Amino acid sequence: MARGLAVMSALLFVLATTTKAYMEGVSRPSALGNSSAPTHLHFYFHDKVTGPSPSAVRVVNPPNNTSPTFFGMVVVMDDPLTEGPDPASKPVGRAQGMYVLSNQARIGFLQAMNIVLTAGPYNGSVITVLGSNHISDIIREMPVLGGTGHFCFAHQKMAKEIVVMSVLLFVLAATTKADMQSGYGPGCSSLCNSSAPTHIHFYFHDKITGPSPSAVQVVSPSNKTSPTSFGTVYVMDDPLTEGHDPRSKPVGRAQGMYLSSDQVRIGFLQAMKIVLTAGPYNGSMITVLGSNHISDSIREMPVVGGTSAFRFARGYVQARTFFLDSNELDAVVEYNVYIKNGKEISSNAYGLVLGATCEGHTHGGPRPSPLGHGSESTHLHFYFHEKVSGPSPSAVMVVNPPDNMSKTLFRKVVVLDDLLTVGPDPRSKPVGRPRACTSRQTKTGSGS
Repeated sequence: MARGLAVMSALLFVLATTTKAYMEGVSRPSALGNSSAPTHLHFYFHDKVTGPSPSAVRVVNPPNNTSPTFFGMVVVMDDPLTEGPDPASKPVGRAQGMYVLSNQARIGFLQAMNIVLTAGPYNGSVITVLGSNHISDIIREMPVLGGTGHFCFAHQKMAKEIVVMSVLLFVLAATTKADMQSGYGPGCSSLCNSSAPTHIHFYFHDKITGPSPSAVQVVSPSNKTSPTSFGTVYVMDDPLTEGHDPRSKPVGRAQGMYLSSDQVRIGFLQAMKIVLTAGPYNGSMITVLGSNHISDSIREMPVVGGTSAFRFARGYVQARTFFLDSNELDAVVEYNVYIKNGKEISSNAYGLVLGATCEGHTHGGPRPSPLGHGSESTHLHFYFHEKVSGPSPSAVMVVNPPDNMSKTLFRKVVVLDDLLTVGPDPRSKPVGRPRACTSRQTKTGSGS
C-alpha cells in the first residue's frame, strides 16, 4: 500500500496541490448577498498528504488494493487556503471536509467541504461545496450548496482549476430507469427560460456481490448485532441505463457514498453525483443529497445543485425499487428526476440552522410549496439529543482518528441517529430525528 500512497501523492496531491486564492470580485454584498453580479472569490488550496504534519489524511483504505483508481478510499482534510501559490503566502481560510474516490474508470472524487474564510471582507463566512472532482480535467466545476455569514442562502457554482480538494458524504444502495425525457435542449438557457421542471428518467443498478461489484463496503457497522447495520458505509460507482435490463443503453453513472444511518429500519443518508453520458444533457452532472429508506415504495431526495446544463439547479428525485434480491441485496431502482433552474426558486428553499438550546417547539409561517415558494421563511425550533455512551447510544464512532494524540480528534467519523424533542428533557414530545455522518475536520478548533 506504500506504493499506492506514493502514486496517490503524485497523481492527486502534486506539490501539495495549490489553487489561486485572493478575494476579488464585485463590491461586498449585503448580508444576504443581494447583487445582480455573482461574488467572485479566488485563492490557492494546499492539500498535503505526506510528511509529519499532513493537512489531509486517509481514514478508509480501498477494499481492493489492486484498484487503479483507489475506489473506496476516504480522506478527511483540513487544508489551508492562501492568497498566492506559495504556502507561505497570506492565509485566507481553510477547506475542511472529506473526499471519497468514487470512480472505477478514472481517478475522481465525490467531494464535500466547507470553505471557511478567515481574511478579507468575508472573514468569518463559510461556503459549502458538494460535487465531482476529476483531477485529470483542466477545469472542474462543483456546485455551491449554501453558506453562512455573508453567504446565507447562497447558491452558486464553483469552477475549480487544477486543484485537488475532495469529499465524503454518503450515498445510496439502490437502482434507477433511464431515458432522457424533456422537451428542452441541453443549454442552461433552456432551463432558465422554462416554467416547467426538466424531467429525466432512468434505471439505477446497485450491485454489491460478484467479482465486479459497482458498490463496495468500506466501513463495517460498529455493532455487529445491529438489525439495520447502523454505521455501515458503501462507496458506489453504479451504472444508469435506459431500461431496467442492465444490458440496455447506458445513460450515465451514479457515483458517491451511502451510509446506514437509521437504527430502527433500514435507511441511508445518500450523497451522489449523477453523471449523464447520453442524450441532450451529456456531460452535465446532478448532485443529490438526501434520505433513502428502501422499504418505502417511493423515496424522495433533494437535488441540491449541478453543473453545465444544471448550474444553479434545484429539484428532487423520486426513487422506486424495481427489483431487490432479498439475499444478495443487489437492486435495480427506477428514478424520476425533476429539476428547475435555481433562479426560479425562492430563498425559502434554503435555510440557516443555528446550533443553540431553545424552548424546543416547531413553529413558523405557512408551509411552503413543494419547490419552496412562500412569502416568508419557515421557522423550526427543537432540542437535539446526542448520546454517545451507555448501552443504547444514538451516535457511534465508525472511524477512529489515526492520530490518538490529536486534541481535536481530527479525522474521527461518527454516524448519528439522534432524537429531536419539543423540550430539553429527552422524555418530552419527540418531533423528529437527524440522521447523518459527521467528521472532525479541523486540527485546531472543535468544529465538526
